[in-house]
Amino acid sequence: MIAPRGATLLSLPAEHEILSESDPYAAPRAEPEPAHEFSRRPLAPRSMRLLAALLDTAVYLPATGCLFLGNAFAVFASHDSAALDALGVLAVLLAGLVAALTFCVQVWMLHRGGWTLGKRVLGMRIVRTNGQRADLVHVLVLRWIVPSFLAWVPCLGTTFSLVDALFIFRADRRCLHDLLADTSVVIA
Repeated sequence: MIAPRGATLLSLPAEHEILSESDPYAAPRAEPEPAHEFSRRPLAPRSMRLLAALLDTAVYLPATGCLFLGNAFAVFASHDSAALDALGVLAVLLAGLVAALTFCVQVWMLHRGGWTLGKRVLGMRIVRTNGQRADLVHVLVLRWIVPSFLAWVPCLGTTFSLVDALFIFRADRRCLHDLLADTSVVIA
Protein backbone atom coordinates (compact mmCIF):
# COMPACT_ATOMS: atom_id res chain seq x y z
CA MET A 1 0.00 0.00 0.00
CA ILE A 2 1.34 3.39 -0.93
CA ALA A 3 0.54 6.17 1.49
CA PRO A 4 -0.31 9.63 0.16
CA ARG A 5 2.26 12.33 0.57
CA GLY A 6 2.49 13.61 4.21
CA ALA A 7 0.61 10.64 5.65
CA THR A 8 2.05 7.70 7.47
CA LEU A 9 0.95 4.12 7.26
CA LEU A 10 -0.54 4.40 10.76
CA SER A 11 -2.82 7.33 10.01
CA LEU A 12 -6.37 6.52 9.01
CA PRO A 13 -8.56 8.47 6.66
CA ALA A 14 -11.27 10.67 8.18
CA GLU A 15 -14.10 8.50 6.83
CA HIS A 16 -12.79 5.58 8.93
CA GLU A 17 -13.43 7.59 12.14
CA ILE A 18 -17.03 8.14 11.09
CA LEU A 19 -17.51 4.46 10.35
CA SER A 20 -16.05 3.38 13.69
CA GLU A 21 -18.61 5.46 15.59
CA SER A 22 -21.50 3.65 13.94
CA ASP A 23 -19.80 0.24 14.05
CA PRO A 24 -21.75 -1.97 16.47
CA TYR A 25 -18.67 -4.15 17.00
CA ALA A 26 -16.35 -1.33 17.96
CA ALA A 27 -14.98 -1.19 21.49
CA PRO A 28 -16.90 1.21 23.75
CA ARG A 29 -15.31 4.52 24.53
CA ALA A 30 -14.79 5.27 28.19
CA GLU A 31 -15.83 8.72 29.27
CA PRO A 32 -13.81 10.18 32.12
CA GLU A 33 -15.72 10.32 35.36
CA PRO A 34 -16.61 13.90 36.30
CA ALA A 35 -14.80 15.32 39.29
CA HIS A 36 -17.20 15.82 42.19
CA GLU A 37 -17.31 18.95 44.25
CA PHE A 38 -15.92 17.39 47.44
CA SER A 39 -13.72 14.62 46.03
CA ARG A 40 -10.47 16.42 46.82
CA ARG A 41 -11.38 18.04 50.12
CA PRO A 42 -9.25 17.16 53.16
CA LEU A 43 -10.74 14.95 55.86
CA ALA A 44 -11.98 16.72 58.96
CA PRO A 45 -9.63 16.42 61.97
CA ARG A 46 -10.72 14.20 64.83
CA SER A 47 -10.80 17.11 67.28
CA MET A 48 -13.17 19.08 65.05
CA ARG A 49 -15.48 16.08 64.71
CA LEU A 50 -15.57 15.68 68.49
CA LEU A 51 -16.33 19.36 68.99
CA ALA A 52 -19.09 19.20 66.36
CA ALA A 53 -20.63 16.19 68.15
CA LEU A 54 -20.55 18.11 71.44
CA LEU A 55 -22.19 21.12 69.79
CA ASP A 56 -24.88 18.90 68.27
CA THR A 57 -25.55 17.46 71.72
CA ALA A 58 -25.64 20.93 73.27
CA VAL A 59 -28.39 21.93 70.81
CA TYR A 60 -30.72 19.59 72.70
CA LEU A 61 -29.93 21.17 76.11
CA PRO A 62 -33.00 23.47 76.07
CA ALA A 63 -35.24 20.42 75.60
CA THR A 64 -33.41 18.64 78.40
CA GLY A 65 -33.83 21.69 80.63
CA CYS A 66 -37.58 21.76 79.97
CA LEU A 67 -37.79 18.06 80.75
CA PHE A 68 -35.87 18.63 83.99
CA LEU A 69 -38.31 21.40 84.94
CA GLY A 70 -41.25 19.11 84.13
CA ASN A 71 -39.87 16.44 86.45
CA ALA A 72 -39.20 19.01 89.18
CA PHE A 73 -42.78 20.30 88.94
CA ALA A 74 -44.06 16.70 89.05
CA VAL A 75 -42.16 16.11 92.30
CA PHE A 76 -43.55 19.26 93.86
CA ALA A 77 -47.04 18.50 92.48
CA SER A 78 -47.17 15.42 94.69
CA HIS A 79 -48.22 17.86 97.41
CA ASP A 80 -51.65 18.18 95.73
CA SER A 81 -51.03 21.39 93.87
CA ALA A 82 -52.98 21.47 90.61
CA ALA A 83 -51.02 24.49 89.37
CA LEU A 84 -47.67 22.71 89.79
CA ASP A 85 -49.09 19.61 88.12
CA ALA A 86 -50.24 21.66 85.12
CA LEU A 87 -46.85 23.39 84.93
CA GLY A 88 -45.16 19.96 84.93
CA VAL A 89 -47.28 18.74 82.03
CA LEU A 90 -46.67 22.00 80.17
CA ALA A 91 -42.90 21.72 80.70
CA VAL A 92 -42.84 18.14 79.42
CA LEU A 93 -44.88 19.13 76.35
CA LEU A 94 -42.55 22.07 75.76
CA ALA A 95 -39.56 19.73 76.03
CA GLY A 96 -41.08 17.45 73.40
CA LEU A 97 -41.83 20.41 71.13
CA VAL A 98 -38.31 21.84 71.45
CA ALA A 99 -36.73 18.41 70.84
CA ALA A 100 -38.95 17.78 67.79
CA LEU A 101 -38.21 21.23 66.37
CA THR A 102 -34.46 20.76 66.92
CA PHE A 103 -34.61 17.34 65.27
CA CYS A 104 -36.47 18.77 62.26
CA VAL A 105 -33.92 21.58 61.86
CA GLN A 106 -31.05 19.07 62.03
CA VAL A 107 -32.71 16.81 59.42
CA TRP A 108 -33.38 19.79 57.15
CA MET A 109 -29.74 20.85 57.42
CA LEU A 110 -28.56 17.30 56.70
CA HIS A 111 -30.78 17.18 53.61
CA ARG A 112 -29.90 20.65 52.43
CA GLY A 113 -26.13 20.61 52.77
CA GLY A 114 -24.89 17.45 54.47
CA TRP A 115 -24.14 19.11 57.77
CA THR A 116 -25.54 19.31 61.27
CA LEU A 117 -25.50 22.54 63.23
CA GLY A 118 -22.16 21.64 64.85
CA LYS A 119 -20.59 20.69 61.53
CA ARG A 120 -21.92 23.87 59.89
CA VAL A 121 -20.43 26.07 62.62
CA LEU A 122 -17.05 24.35 62.31
CA GLY A 123 -17.02 24.25 58.50
CA MET A 124 -17.40 20.51 57.90
CA ARG A 125 -19.69 18.48 55.68
CA ILE A 126 -20.78 14.85 55.32
CA VAL A 127 -20.15 13.47 51.81
CA ARG A 128 -20.13 10.07 50.15
CA THR A 129 -16.71 8.46 49.82
CA ASN A 130 -16.74 9.12 46.08
CA GLY A 131 -17.06 12.86 46.73
CA GLN A 132 -20.74 13.18 45.84
CA ARG A 133 -23.26 14.86 48.08
CA ALA A 134 -24.66 12.41 50.62
CA ASP A 135 -28.39 11.93 50.21
CA LEU A 136 -30.83 11.89 53.09
CA VAL A 137 -31.15 8.08 53.18
CA HIS A 138 -27.42 7.60 53.69
CA VAL A 139 -27.07 10.41 56.20
CA LEU A 140 -30.25 10.06 58.20
CA VAL A 141 -31.07 6.36 58.07
CA LEU A 142 -27.71 4.59 57.74
CA ARG A 143 -25.55 7.09 59.59
CA TRP A 144 -27.89 8.22 62.35
CA ILE A 145 -30.98 6.04 62.92
CA VAL A 146 -29.45 2.55 62.50
CA PRO A 147 -26.52 3.26 64.88
CA SER A 148 -28.93 4.85 67.37
CA PHE A 149 -31.10 1.72 67.44
CA LEU A 150 -28.03 -0.50 67.73
CA ALA A 151 -26.83 1.58 70.67
CA TRP A 152 -30.08 0.82 72.55
CA VAL A 153 -29.71 -2.98 72.27
CA PRO A 154 -28.87 -4.34 75.74
CA CYS A 155 -25.26 -5.53 76.12
CA LEU A 156 -24.52 -5.03 72.41
CA GLY A 157 -25.31 -1.31 72.48
CA THR A 158 -22.50 -0.29 74.80
CA THR A 159 -19.96 -2.32 72.84
CA PHE A 160 -21.23 -0.96 69.52
CA SER A 161 -21.06 2.65 70.76
CA LEU A 162 -17.52 2.19 72.04
CA VAL A 163 -16.29 0.50 68.85
CA ASP A 164 -18.07 3.15 66.76
CA ALA A 165 -16.26 5.95 68.59
CA LEU A 166 -12.87 4.19 68.51
CA PHE A 167 -13.01 3.70 64.73
CA ILE A 168 -12.20 7.44 64.42
CA PHE A 169 -8.56 6.50 65.07
CA ARG A 170 -8.30 4.62 61.78
CA ALA A 171 -6.17 6.18 59.04
CA ASP A 172 -9.24 7.24 57.04
CA ARG A 173 -10.91 8.77 60.19
CA ARG A 174 -14.19 6.99 59.45
CA CYS A 175 -16.28 5.76 62.37
CA LEU A 176 -18.42 2.65 62.16
CA HIS A 177 -21.47 4.75 61.26
CA ASP A 178 -19.44 6.27 58.39
CA LEU A 179 -18.63 2.79 57.12
CA LEU A 180 -22.31 1.77 57.32
CA ALA A 181 -23.39 4.81 55.29
CA ASP A 182 -20.35 4.97 52.96
CA THR A 183 -19.65 8.55 54.06
CA SER A 184 -16.75 10.72 55.14
CA VAL A 185 -16.58 14.03 56.95
CA VAL A 186 -14.56 16.63 55.06
CA ILE A 187 -13.66 20.28 55.43
CA ALA A 188 -16.27 22.20 53.46
